Amino acid sequence: MGLLLVSRPTIAQEGRIPSAVVRIANNATVRIDTPGSPGTGVVIRNGESSCVILTAYHVTTQLSGAEGGEVWFRNGRRLQFAQSNISRVGRSDLASISLAKHCPVHNAATLGNPNDLMIGDQIYVSGFSANLSPEVDTASYRITSGRIVSQTEQPDGYSLTYDAETMAGMSGGGLFSAKGLLMGIHGRGETLGQSGVKIAAMGLSVKLLKSINAPARSEFRIPSSFHGGGSQHCPGVVC
Repeated sequence: MGLLLVSRPTIAQEGRIPSAVVRIANNATVRIDTPGSPGTGVVIRNGESSCVILTAYHVTTQLSGAEGGEVWFRNGRRLQFAQSNISRVGRSDLASISLAKHCPVHNAATLGNPNDLMIGDQIYVSGFSANLSPEVDTASYRITSGRIVSQTEQPDGYSLTYDAETMAGMSGGGLFSAKGLLMGIHGRGETLGQSGVKIAAMGLSVKLLKSINAPARSEFRIPSSFHGGGSQHCPGVVC
């Protein structure tokens, strides 16, 4: 797996993005590398011997057999994970990676109340672009902004559509409110018919974490009282 180089938002970017978003997203956002296309994740729980990272399920489907992946943190540290660490949320494109160790982040992202999110609200997407251009070969961390344009239920658990600019590799990144609360996970791009022209981005609401009453063995469940801690395989869409 290649070297991960990250950069902090510029002063100009910080002037446009609320400080709460910059502080939380910078800290909790991680890069996820697998044998396939890279993706992004968000740390939502971090204890002395446990760490939970949310991401888009399709980011993790590249693993097979003994092959593992790596989580890259903003300070350059890496932690490995295997298929056994991955849990899918129901039948949605949302998943968690659970590690039996402490993650090197100061604070985990805090889940917001999905009922507080409305059409027209500003959201911020945090993630690592894959930089598929031959001129650029390092991962680029970025925070982009946009507004919610639809909250219509779609296949695979998607329900949030927004006009933020996103790129391949940002799948699994967090959707943050202006207060820095995690409202969802980015995963797809909405395209115009068969043209392939991207017209919007799509995400999964954190309400999925509290809507599963009887998860199967491979599914992830968060208690209703939980409020946080403080690619290539994306058929028919642009991730």
